[in-house]
Amino acid sequence: MKNTFYRFTYLILIFGLLFNFVACSKSSSTAAENAKINIVVTTFPCYDFVRATTKDIPNIQIKMLIKPGAEIHSFDPTPQDLIAIQKSDLFIYNGGESDHWVDEILISMEKNAPKTLRLIESVALLEEEHFDEDHFHEEDGHHHEGHSTEELEADEHVWTSPENARKMVDFVAKALEDLEIDEKLSSEDKAKIKKNVEEYKAQITEVEDKIKKVIDSKAEKFIVMGDRFPFQYFAKYYGIEYLAAFSGCSTAVEASTQTISKLINTVKEKSLPAVFYIELSNHKIADTVAEAAKVATYQLNSVQNISKVDFDNGETWVSLMEKNALALEKGMR
Repeated sequence: MKNTFYRFTYLILIFGLLFNFVACSKSSSTAAENAKINIVVTTFPCYDFVRATTKDIPNIQIKMLIKPGAEIHSFDPTPQDLIAIQKSDLFIYNGGESDHWVDEILISMEKNAPKTLRLIESVALLEEEHFDEDHFHEEDGHHHEGHSTEELEADEHVWTSPENARKMVDFVAKALEDLEIDEKLSSEDKAKIKKNVEEYKAQITEVEDKIKKVIDSKAEKFIVMGDRFPFQYFAKYYGIEYLAAFSGCSTAVEASTQTISKLINTVKEKSLPAVFYIELSNHKIADTVAEAAKVATYQLNSVQNISKVDFDNGETWVSLMEKNALALEKGMR
């Protein structure tokens, strides 16, 4: 999180800029822009659920603030981002630690803030795991490092569960219904949204079943992650036990000798065929563990963000989970 000085400076900047944003946004609008429904989202999961819900509706345009390949946890909005948020018909964000900046911005916008949707409110939350380097223990059927004494917060990586993904798609569709902008959405558009929602939820269920079939076929429902672990909802949903180097929102980049040793020993003791790492990672820890244990490495996609290549290729939550099914098939015993 930002230190006190930075946060204070940051808020001063926001307040100073917003006086001009309102006038700028009104004066620069055109008739064509006013005819469109502008949806601004923060992250790729938000983008993907909105894209799937509004597929083939040309007057809906979506802007994703956090660019493909960017680090989610250190994102700071630009003045252009603030203008986009304020001019939007609907602003969608996930909520949680990575979106700490959103509340400050919405408060500063006061009555000029757009209609907002916080996706994390649509699902049941798990407590975020905070790991330390002192020791490992086993708790609640999962293997992970010792908890710190900090007060636990909600784990924000809710979209990794297929059940939650379906709920979030429904949440987005309901928000579109509640926009009260009938002049911009025809009855055909509304029918298309309903059709899109059912089709995408069916795709989510299909890949969910595929992953479940893979996991159910394995003798050892256990994985080692030589990386952060933003998969708590995924693991709980599928009944996977795990050992990871760091918690999901950790900013650490180096692991202790003790942590690496424990990861290596666990891979060997359980005869695991692979160590996993997440997307956009340098996977140095996973490589170190895999080399010592003489096993393979595979990427698991948390879908928190994706590379520009994957984005340009049209990868979706479903297609990335398809890749996870293949990785788990190879990487689990």
